[in-house]
Formats: sequence, C-alpha cells, structure tokens
Amino acid sequence: MKIENVIGNESAQEGGEWIEYKPGVEFLLVHSSKGKPRDFFQKGLSKLRRKHRGDVPFDKQQLLTLEMLILFVVKGWKGWTQTDPNDDTKEIEFPWSLANCRKLLTDSTVIRDFVAEESGDIENFGGKLDDDADAKEGTPNGAMKSRPSVES
Repeated sequence: MKIENVIGNESAQEGGEWIEYKPGVEFLLVHSSKGKPRDFFQKGLSKLRRKHRGDVPFDKQQLLTLEMLILFVVKGWKGWTQTDPNDDTKEIEFPWSLANCRKLLTDSTVIRDFVAEESGDIENFGGKLDDDADAKEGTPNGAMKSRPSVES
C-alpha cells in the first residue's frame, strides 16, 4: 500500500473538501484526525481525564466532539435553507456561521453523525484504502491489527 494513500492530501485535509450530504446540499469539511481538530480534542480529553480521574463520562466526550466539529471541522456549507421568518411560504438561505453550525449540529444527531463520520474518512481527503491489501492482511477497511507474537 502506498503511503500517500494512507496519508491523503495534506492541503485537502487542512483546507477542507466539499462532501455531498444530499443532492444540492454539501459541507466543507476538514479532516478531524489531523491538525487543529485533533489537537483541540486531545487537549480537551486530557483535561476531562484529569477532572474525572481517567473515567470520562460518555456525554462529556460527546460534547467535546460536538465542539470540535463546530469550531474546527465544518468550515462551510451550501444548499441549506430555512423558512423565511417574515413569510412562511418562502424559503431563504440558511448561511454558514458558527451560531448556525452549532444550531444544526446540536439539533440534528443525524447530521452531526454524518459530519463526524465523513470528516474522519481519509478517502474524502485524497487518501485511499486499498481493499486488496486489506484482504491480504485480513483486516477490514485498513483497521490496525497487532502484530502476531513470535513464539520461540
């Protein structure tokens, strides 16, 4: 497997890639396992571990992930609309902003899960998992596996 396939395109990971949610609706996402998103999550998790003496409650991890997605992963979107508050028969653009991103990802677990999954998928950022190599290694989708122990 080529290393470039595992690493992906660094500029795409940092600058983001447009990922289609549904026809006409796209998110500009940054890879969540690299750079600022990863650093933010790791620092937050370390603080939570100290506070909770190593046993971080699931809901606290979820909130940390949500903040990471809002602040560092979702960089924009296209195609979202909302009902015009002045005329409920019209739709107007629902533009990207931190406040709107917080509302969208907080109000919809389906969208939050989509963003979390897609932003963690290396294939969306120029990487490629080689299915043939995975089959030869016996691991699904490039999952890490421990090396077999050497018996004397």
